Amino acid sequence: MPAKNNSVKLYLLTLLMTIGSLVTIGQQNEKVVKLVKKGTELNDKGDYEAAIKKYDEALLLDKNDFDANYEKSLSCLSLKRYDECISISKFLVQTHADNPAITGVYCNYGSALDDKGQPEAGIKIYNDGIKRFPGSYLLYFNKGLTLGKINQWDSAVACFFNAMRNKPTHAGSLYYTAYQLADANKIAALISGLSFLAAEPEGKRAALILKQVNAMINSLVQKDKNGKSVIATPMNDNKNKQNNFNKVQIALAITGTSNNDSIKTKTDVEKLTLYVQALAGALSTEQSTGKGIYWEVYAPFWVEMNQKKLIPVYAHIASITSGNEENIKWINANQDKLKSFYDWYNNYQWGKIK
Repeated sequence: MPAKNNSVKLYLLTLLMTIGSLVTIGQQNEKVVKLVKKGTELNDKGDYEAAIKKYDEALLLDKNDFDANYEKSLSCLSLKRYDECISISKFLVQTHADNPAITGVYCNYGSALDDKGQPEAGIKIYNDGIKRFPGSYLLYFNKGLTLGKINQWDSAVACFFNAMRNKPTHAGSLYYTAYQLADANKIAALISGLSFLAAEPEGKRAALILKQVNAMINSLVQKDKNGKSVIATPMNDNKNKQNNFNKVQIALAITGTSNNDSIKTKTDVEKLTLYVQALAGALSTEQSTGKGIYWEVYAPFWVEMNQKKLIPVYAHIASITSGNEENIKWINANQDKLKSFYDWYNNYQWGKIK
């Protein structure tokens, strides 16, 4: 009997030690969470060194904590401490492969290698991530940026397209395609630019894209040596090629020539409204036979916007960075219309590539 009593005591002691250990771990985890939170606040303020100190304090309590390691790698990347970022990212890929946020680690990993001057190694990391997470728009986008840096722009644009398939509202991919396609496919570039302004209507990038959009619209009709208006010839002459917008480009150019006198009296917002409505109308006519991401994903978006009679509101939103006082007054006085637009925009069901 005494032996049994001793075993019960031993069991109770072990149980109490286990409970105490769990309490300590719980307290530690609480401290880790607080330290990481403080670190991210410092990081967001641009105080990366102070942020790293907080992450290091957290890692003394739990060296394997995913958030502390990940956030530290991000701060290291901001400080151009690439080797540290690479080392942490490699560790996380090996030890936290199933963490839902691991795609961000691949992005940091690839970016650090790229910024260190090893773009090919960075691309390999992006490819490893894409193989595991083909639905990640950021991995495709970051790979596209790296390819662009080494002047492989055709491959970069293909990556941006994949990012846009995964997230049609991704402003970064829309921004780069608006510029990269401007010579080869004016309408595709125009659609990217217009779509960007719906996703990100304010800021420096929006101001640049608004100028790019206006330049592309103006380039649809050119002047010959006699000063006569001439429709620019579409570059994409293969009818079976994806994202072929020959007919749409001609229709949009005709809008400019046939309304030349009335356009001169319109405000910039009214002019943008006219062209976007004409674009949506031309897309509606041809979309049943169109192929490629712009026809299958973006054309239905602009057609529906037109059907919902939201294009005039969109034109005001897209023109925010113009600084036009009348437009700013309209924006301030019509917040209900802006809300209606973004209620529709945020709930829009994007199409998929067939």
